[in-house]
Amino acid sequence: MNDSSGFKIVSQTLEHAKDAPQLVVDIGASEGEYTSNSLGLIQDGWEAILIEPNPVQFAYLNNLHKQNPKITLMNVAVCHTDEQVILNGHPNDGDGHRTCNHGASLLPIEGSLVCWRVQGLSYKSFVEQIDLDKVGLLCTDAEGFDFQILQGILTATTARPKAIVTEAWERPAAEEFLKSHGYRLVADNNCDQGFVLCK
Repeated sequence: MNDSSGFKIVSQTLEHAKDAPQLVVDIGASEGEYTSNSLGLIQDGWEAILIEPNPVQFAYLNNLHKQNPKITLMNVAVCHTDEQVILNGHPNDGDGHRTCNHGASLLPIEGSLVCWRVQGLSYKSFVEQIDLDKVGLLCTDAEGFDFQILQGILTATTARPKAIVTEAWERPAAEEFLKSHGYRLVADNNCDQGFVLCK
């Protein structure tokens, strides 16, 4: 199993969801390796739906997992629309392996930028395509849009993933929102938070 610090919160969260189905949905899956929340689960045999809007990072993700029949790869931005959206990001970080993990911003950001036009996947379409009741873990790493994505998804359906790991950008509001939708906080590393569905 992947023992990176990013995966530790996943392990801590799943300790409280032992009966979770072995399907992970990772929104903002990045390049799938160095900053992955889901790689350890994939290595343990879980099925995965990996979503990454940044086309450069998606190319690495695709190269890493394209031969795995248990993995579905989606090069889309989960957002408010099914139309194309503009994605702003940083160019290659110069290490020859991947881009900086800043690719999921849908708003202008400071510094050297590249822009891509990427396909949007609306919250409504997302929940029509993915049965969240069959999802053991939903991860979000969406560069500040995590709370917005969780709100959009969980208000579009009554289906619920068994556990959620999300970047904690809007901590009090996200905690209250997830609590009101049946979740309790079980793990927190000051960057990410883990929640499980109350029984």
